[in-house]
Amino acid sequence: MFSFEIAKKEFAIYLRETREKSGLTVEEVSKTAFISSKTLSRLEKGRCLPQYDTLYLLSTVYKINLNQVFIDIISNVDSDLEDLIKLLNSGIESENKDLIKESLEKLKNIEEVVGNKNIGKYIEQSILFGQAIILITDGELLEAKVKLIEAIKLTINDFDIDNIDKNSICDDIEIRIIMNIGTTYCQLGFTEKGKEIFKFCISKVKDIGLYIKILNSLSIVYFIEEEFEKSYKDIKRALDISIKEEKYNALPKLCYQKAIVERKLKLDDYNDTFNMGLVLCDAFNKKELKQRLIESFKFKT
Repeated sequence: MFSFEIAKKEFAIYLRETREKSGLTVEEVSKTAFISSKTLSRLEKGRCLPQYDTLYLLSTVYKINLNQVFIDIISNVDSDLEDLIKLLNSGIESENKDLIKESLEKLKNIEEVVGNKNIGKYIEQSILFGQAIILITDGELLEAKVKLIEAIKLTINDFDIDNIDKNSICDDIEIRIIMNIGTTYCQLGFTEKGKEIFKFCISKVKDIGLYIKILNSLSIVYFIEEEFEKSYKDIKRALDISIKEEKYNALPKLCYQKAIVERKLKLDDYNDTFNMGLVLCDAFNKKELKQRLIESFKFKT
């Protein structure tokens, strides 16, 4: 199913170039990462399939998530897996349970025939993440949190939610999972912990769309805690970035949140933001969000 030989060669080139850019020898990297120089040499020549534990050790040297790099190469070689992950992410973003379930079933079928540990972990993590999102939408927050932590520990095996700032290597997939752990804490009433997790995610995230989403989540938490000035600051920032970076799909939710905060602060702009929110909900076919916005302001249309 997967073109491992092509992926091995591409990854070997990447691994060798990364070491050379770091100005390190094979022996120096091997000693620091606690792996044999023979293993590293074989990896750099594409003569063996990368193993998860080995790449994890090398990641600590290069400060790059090499397991994710290898997975990305595999995904580029095999479009089926990439398309399924996109389908799952689409379902998660739209909170479409049917779409999530459809992609999970297909991913499970792939998982059964994959022999590579790296890809197996990636697929298993995606499945756990999708299952957790369904549990969150169903209100099963404790079960969701357990699955999310199980998912993150597949790729960060020493992940510690109680010492969140000590977790170093995080890619955007892992950030998405950690962010949703923060969401479960907030919905369970532990908002201080939720804020701590969101702030950690903001410090690590690279994807602009995800950055906007985390800012929105943080704004909501501040709103719940009646810290309206902080809530306004974060939602305004999220909205400004969304417009600047042309992330228009996020605008309906952001306008919804901004209008509510502005009304609490008794700002004159809230009515304009409310009307803009209605227009955007129609433009992006967000019927449920439009109804929530109308009910929040107790307006009739």
